[in-house]
Order: sequence, then C-alpha cells, then structure tokens
Amino acid sequence: MKLNKINFKKDIISSIVTFVDDKLSFEPEKQIPLEELKASGLWKKYRQLGGEDYIQGTLEHTEMKCFQVYTQGSKKTSEGLFFIFNFNLSFKGVTVVLPRRWWQFFRKESLTWGGTELNLIDLADSEFEQKYLVYSNNMIDYVFSTGFKQCLLIFPHRLSLSFVNGKLYMAIAIQKDLFEAPSTSNVLNFERLQEIFEYLYFGKVLGEEFGLYLKNNFLI
Repeated sequence: MKLNKINFKKDIISSIVTFVDDKLSFEPEKQIPLEELKASGLWKKYRQLGGEDYIQGTLEHTEMKCFQVYTQGSKKTSEGLFFIFNFNLSFKGVTVVLPRRWWQFFRKESLTWGGTELNLIDLADSEFEQKYLVYSNNMIDYVFSTGFKQCLLIFPHRLSLSFVNGKLYMAIAIQKDLFEAPSTSNVLNFERLQEIFEYLYFGKVLGEEFGLYLKNNFLI
C-alpha cells in the first residue's frame, strides 16, 4: 500500500482509533493542557513537555483520554503515550505504581511525590511485586483488583501509573513518534499500525476492567 503522508493521520490513525472503540475520537492537532501532566506527577519537568494526537471518549463508566507526549525544542522527542481515566471517585491520597527496575535508582521505603510523602506498600503478591513498586499515603483496596493487576502483568512494556483525585494516570514509555507517517518510506508499515492498535486497546481494556470492577462493587 502506498503511503499518503498528508492523510496518514486522518485516514489511517483515525480508522485504528475507531476500530479500537467506536466511542473514541481522534483530534491530531489538539493540544493538551500542561496541568494534566503536572497533576499526574509522572513527569517532573512537565514545562518542557507538549502533547498532541489527542484521543478521547467515554467507555463503560469511564472517560478516557490519550495523547502522545514529547519534549519540546528544535526537534521534538517522543516521551511516550499518556492516558487519563476519569472514574469520578472521591478518594483521598495518592498511590503510584512504578516499574520495579526503578528500585536500583532510589532504593527507598518512602519517597516524595508532588510534595506528598508516600510509603512503599506490601501487596503480599510476589508476582506483581517482581514487576512493580507501589507507593501510597492512603492505599485503598479496590485500587488493585485481581483483574487490574493481571492487565498490568501481561502488558510487556514499561508502565508508570498514579491515582490522584479520582483519576488514574498512566504513562507508557515509547521513544518514537507513533502517529507520524514514516519519513523514509512511502509504504505503509503494518507492524507500526499493529503496535498502535495494541497500545490503545490495552488502554481501553485497562480502563474498562477497572470501571467494571468499581461498578460491581457499587463505587460508581
């Protein structure tokens, strides 16, 4: 298939987004407010960041937003995909989930997150704790349902998550611009399209899994 770079996002990416879920829409030029990045705490130097390729929609009991984050400058550098799931909860406190490999960098039983002191939490789940660290100042049991943890365990890429003010924020580290047409080829890269689909579908499944769990437990 010949690649029309001008319509790549409009025709190709939009089709993938609606294939993942027809309630999702894609607005490639829409900019995201930096406050969304700051609120998550997942990026310390958020003022150096920007975002585009905006995806949003309402799944079952969950509002989902997604966009690509990049470092601004003379040349944009991809920092990854950023998801926001709004469950309209009123829980207090902050809980973060970080890749286990981060332990080698700080080795702390507690850390400061956006000015808040968080403590390392023992979930009594050795499989989950082999892959992730959990810090919180008000850990709520329903944050880590069995289905939610399984979603995180089967996903092969590096994730960081935070629960803040009734929202779940998730960052997937990806060092490439997923939504741009390749500049070195005029042939459609089906592996890239499959990759985009997998990231977005994972976000949809994660949001729906957690939203369904909350519904069944009368929390929303």
